[in-house]
Amino acid sequence: MKGKLTAFLLSGTLVVSGISQIVLADDQIKDPVIEKNDEEILQEETKVNPKLEEDPQKQVDEETLEKEVMLLEEDPIEAVCKIEDTEYETLDEAVLAAEDGQTILLLKNVNTEGLNLNKNLIIDGQGHTITFTKYGIALWGKSLTFNNAVLTMNNIGSTPYTAEWNWMTICASKNSSLTLNNTTMTLDGGNANKHAIYFCSNNKLNLNNSNLTIQNYGQDALEWDGGDGGYNVNIINSTFTSNHCRSGFTGTFYATIDNSIVNVINSLGNGSNGSNFDIKNNSNVKFDGNGSHGLSASTLFINDSYVSGSNNGANGIHVTGTLNIDNESTVDIKNNKCSICSKWTIPGALYIAGESKIQNCTLNITGNNGSGIYQKGNTLTIESSANVTIMHNFAEKLGYGGGININGSAILPSNIQLYNNHAPIAGDDIYSTGKITFDSVGSNWILDDCTDTIDDWYYDGYNVMDQKEVLTRWNVDGNEKYIEHYDSSRENQILALKAAHTLNYTVKVNYLEMGTNKVLKDSYSSNPIEYGLEFDATSYDKIKIDGYTYVKTEVKSLGSDYSHDQQIAQMSLDEEKAEENSLIFDFIDENKEINVYYKKVEETKKDNSKKKTNTSVQTNAKLYISTAISALSLSGILAILKKRK
Repeated sequence: MKGKLTAFLLSGTLVVSGISQIVLADDQIKDPVIEKNDEEILQEETKVNPKLEEDPQKQVDEETLEKEVMLLEEDPIEAVCKIEDTEYETLDEAVLAAEDGQTILLLKNVNTEGLNLNKNLIIDGQGHTITFTKYGIALWGKSLTFNNAVLTMNNIGSTPYTAEWNWMTICASKNSSLTLNNTTMTLDGGNANKHAIYFCSNNKLNLNNSNLTIQNYGQDALEWDGGDGGYNVNIINSTFTSNHCRSGFTGTFYATIDNSIVNVINSLGNGSNGSNFDIKNNSNVKFDGNGSHGLSASTLFINDSYVSGSNNGANGIHVTGTLNIDNESTVDIKNNKCSICSKWTIPGALYIAGESKIQNCTLNITGNNGSGIYQKGNTLTIESSANVTIMHNFAEKLGYGGGININGSAILPSNIQLYNNHAPIAGDDIYSTGKITFDSVGSNWILDDCTDTIDDWYYDGYNVMDQKEVLTRWNVDGNEKYIEHYDSSRENQILALKAAHTLNYTVKVNYLEMGTNKVLKDSYSSNPIEYGLEFDATSYDKIKIDGYTYVKTEVKSLGSDYSHDQQIAQMSLDEEKAEENSLIFDFIDENKEINVYYKKVEETKKDNSKKKTNTSVQTNAKLYISTAISALSLSGILAILKKRK
């Protein structure tokens, strides 16, 4: 090829030289000032260039040719890639020429119209870029590996196999695999109604120290065809991003995420749909901002990693099989709408249906518009080694169990933070139709409705008392209060509870002067008395006050900090009925104030008639004594006289 090109350049040089002479001669004719014969011209040029002493025209042609050959050697038509020692001007030529299992080495940035492969192939980019211009990739049961490359596929909506695979960018038949090693691949669908990567059966997508970004596809980023299984995604020391596609992972993949970053965001539907996820070794995984479920999984294992399922249209994390969170992991499930996106959806920020264990981790479930945890069945165990917060969730659509809704069995630790949740029908914090074990409320829990300290669990919307159902909600406001402590000894098939507080009231006794309300003695105030309990204030009524006598007792109902606009009820105990009444309150439901009234004792005048009566009595007594003595004397005299006789 080089020889033909040299001949062509040589002939072109000769033609150009001839044209130059013709033009020069024509100029000489037109300009008489510079008219010189050939010998004079040659002598002048020889002074400048001694080489022209031979054949001037020959010398010019040889120099021009030498320059062209030098340029040809410096800038030849370069090969863009090679297989072993054979170079190729295009990647597509090299792909056609490659044998099964060979490696194509890129020498510069290249374009390709698409890869239709029925052989195993390795392409080593050596840091160069491969731009797909027309089609994507079709894999026919073979493996394609990219090493050290940058791959770009923009607005590519078909594989080279246009007869059938014309609705996706990459398609792999059974037993095919696509591997990226130290490679960056970007697929941008331009919002077309196409799929990005479609696997048919027993396929593998392997990312090693690589970055795969799939964005703006009207269909799914990664999808299976529902075949016989074996769909594997291995993301190791890599980054995977699905942004603004219909879904990120669609189908039952076995996804291993190892020391990697995965972002499935802004999907029009689910972030994922039933895959098996093994997330480990300091991975950072976010299924956030998706239209329906965030992270939907068949099984989910989270080990030493961070996972977020937040700001999604339906459930944050939805697991139908085994769930295990362990080994210093942190999981955030926040601000999900928990909408009902299909007939199978049950709204819960964390939906679990299989055996679930949470330990040695941090789990935050807050601000969701559904039950914080909805358990369909099976067992849930949360160990005390886990720091779990379930707060500010609202079971808007389900209506029951704002914090947790248990339909299997659950064991909760004593350190769980489970309060300030809400449900429209029953069980603001706990609703269970199964079996649940839990501890007392925390010591520092504050109810956000009123900033009062939470002191216990209370029945909230469902309770059985005397074999009757009580559906009243916990309430401390207004006249219709319901404050019933949870009784663990009472077996209820349905349990609806709220972490809340009781109401405490006081009984105050004032001692006042009748008419003036002058305080006669310091008031008595009881210690706080819990709502519904009995209190006896009898011993503080009608106490003795020097200089005063008791008049009456008046009891007023003052309401409390939690109830308003109550009518004042009065009960008066006057002196006549005082002995018949006692101040025993058998049901404290508000603050009580007791006013005990007295009147001053008045001084009375001396009664002389009584003194006269007393004097006459004394005189008569003396008279009786004298008469008795005289009688005794007379009897003695008579006895003596009789004896003498």
